[in-house]
Amino acid sequence: MLKRVIITNSFGESMEYVIDGVQAENPSGLIITSIDGLGPVKANINMVDLATNDGAKYNSARLSSRNIVIKAFFTHASSIEEARLLSYKYFPIKSKVHISIKTDNRVADTDGYVESNEPDIFSKQSSCQISIICENPYFDGGEVNYVFGDTIPLFKFTFGNKSLDQRLIKISENAEPTAGRDFIYGGDIEAGIEMNINLLTDDILDGFSVTELTVTQDDDKSMDFLLHNMETLVPNSSPTNLEHSACSFIMDDYRCKFVPNIPEQVNQTYLVVYQNELHCFYSTYADEILHHMKLNKETMMWEKLEDTTCVDGASATWIVCLNNVIYRYVWDVYSTIYRFNESTNHWDTVLSNIDDDAVNSFGHLAVAYKNAIHCFSVISSGINRHYIFNGSTYQIASDTGNMQTVLTRNDPDYLFGGNREPYSDAMALVYDNKIHILGGISGGVDRSDRHFTFDGSTWLELTNARLPGNQSCKEHKTMVVYHNKIHYFEKYRGSNTLYVYHNSWDAQNGWLPEADTPFDFGSQSCTHVIADSDYMYFVGLDAIGSYTEEPNNRMLITGDQLIVNTNKGKKSITLIRGGNKYNVLNILDKNSTWFKLKRGANRFSYSAVGDEDALNLIITANKWYEGV
Repeated sequence: MLKRVIITNSFGESMEYVIDGVQAENPSGLIITSIDGLGPVKANINMVDLATNDGAKYNSARLSSRNIVIKAFFTHASSIEEARLLSYKYFPIKSKVHISIKTDNRVADTDGYVESNEPDIFSKQSSCQISIICENPYFDGGEVNYVFGDTIPLFKFTFGNKSLDQRLIKISENAEPTAGRDFIYGGDIEAGIEMNINLLTDDILDGFSVTELTVTQDDDKSMDFLLHNMETLVPNSSPTNLEHSACSFIMDDYRCKFVPNIPEQVNQTYLVVYQNELHCFYSTYADEILHHMKLNKETMMWEKLEDTTCVDGASATWIVCLNNVIYRYVWDVYSTIYRFNESTNHWDTVLSNIDDDAVNSFGHLAVAYKNAIHCFSVISSGINRHYIFNGSTYQIASDTGNMQTVLTRNDPDYLFGGNREPYSDAMALVYDNKIHILGGISGGVDRSDRHFTFDGSTWLELTNARLPGNQSCKEHKTMVVYHNKIHYFEKYRGSNTLYVYHNSWDAQNGWLPEADTPFDFGSQSCTHVIADSDYMYFVGLDAIGSYTEEPNNRMLITGDQLIVNTNKGKKSITLIRGGNKYNVLNILDKNSTWFKLKRGANRFSYSAVGDEDALNLIITANKWYEGV
């Protein structure tokens, strides 16, 4: 049964409203008669219609925001008018309020924004209706802590170690080092955890250390921390050069590694997989040459190759590999397509002056798809044009300026703005045997809600597929297909953090958050990414200075604190040592599972290589309720 509702306004002022009985003196000024929106929020189930069969296929599902609607009568505080003014005080329009609801079995909290507060002033019995929109569809049931590895004191006077190289005295021991313990979770939905791992202080000898740690959940899920592989990327302690410098990374599902020997003064980079090797063509600030290097996957170091020669300097709009041949498009006055001749290191002209309308074009995209290269650009007349190049000839896929054509649904201009505005600054890739085009700008407006697919004949627009993260113009973004998912990386504009927000998309689950990555895009949108079956490869610029690999001790040592967060959108592993914080996501084995609590008992245990008895784990989680 509902008992109490406590409202706290943005100034920290609180008022309690009694539900299960009327107080003799009611200082709140309201008698609440009903509250809607306290049950589970309605889910939006996204289905994709089948083109050749009846019915549809499940795509994804999500919950919308929660809408709580309170209906109440005014009662005498000192007067009805005073009661009405009190409702304005505790439910101010557009302002954030905190709502705490107490029932017989639960205390549930949420935050929301007051959408409306509508009093019925002229009724015989004056009343009001208050609408509150909550960002989170779930109620927060509070935090629960479980401590694993409580210590038992063993130190007694008098004492003596009687050895200079062995630890004979035990200050304390772990009460349950590996036995395991149940975490009882009472929430309605799966929840992530924050795991705080501490290595206790030992002042007797040289201190404790742990080189490997495995935490297990319910015997079938584990997180393996390979501490001897500890490698984190942090900016130099006192960077003085804030000009753009080159950076290069490789990354698998969880771990990120710095590739240190990329040449300095790199300006623009173009990545391509050629003959199962990663090649990078790049220009510099120092010359007009298109330089060439490839990555040695055994040493994970870049190898400099002979510079390429081309008649138009180092300019390039994009470089794509088609049927084991590297092509380069230059959209300038000449609108030229080149083919890379590996024997001469020269870019040979294949076609030139391919489209007079392409002069001063912008918003270029290009992907290799079905034995052809598909290029999209906005030409000078503001029309979105689609080119198809098969290696020797090209064609314009459709006349996007003619909206009378029977191929209107095949016309990208119809989808990308039509006669409204040109569509540019999007991202394109091939996934699930279709071209996907996502994001972009139309008419100066961010279109993060745009997601199109092209199967070679028909364009479709996916609904409810808005890009995650910052919903403003995304300058620092990149996207790649890896392990059968679309991976999207974004740095918020103006942010100086080392973290880049990472999300993935597949046709079944839609967008899901991944662990944020420990590297920086810098202040320009010139980071390029490509992937093979092993890694994602990043090359670009950063604006913070060069990077160093720290800490030097690749193990947990006395006084260290390791914080592991598995919550949705907050996945991270942080080492706190000597008051400094380090992103050490790299220590997580790629076969590990990010823990989620299920309702009921969740059994955790751990084992370690090193001073296991000195470990102390605290697992914290929030209970999330679907309703009260």
